[in-house]
Amino acid sequence: MAKKEYAFYPGCSSQYKASAANYLTSTNAMCRTLDIKLTEIPDWNCCGASISYTGASELTRHVLNARNIALAETHMP
Repeated sequence: MAKKEYAFYPGCSSQYKASAANYLTSTNAMCRTLDIKLTEIPDWNCCGASISYTGASELTRHVLNARNIALAETHMP
């Protein structure tokens, strides 16, 4: 059993072949070394960072993040 367990939001950019996929690889390696278990938040959505470049409203970005936070609180280990 891991020493610590955290709800984890990987984000769109950390997905396979995405711009920050290497960060997910590093995070997972570090957590294995430190005996930390990351439990991915189920059904997470984009945080809205990338859609801000398309002119999405501030409200849209806040709603997307609020949903992820609510999911994390609901599914916390």
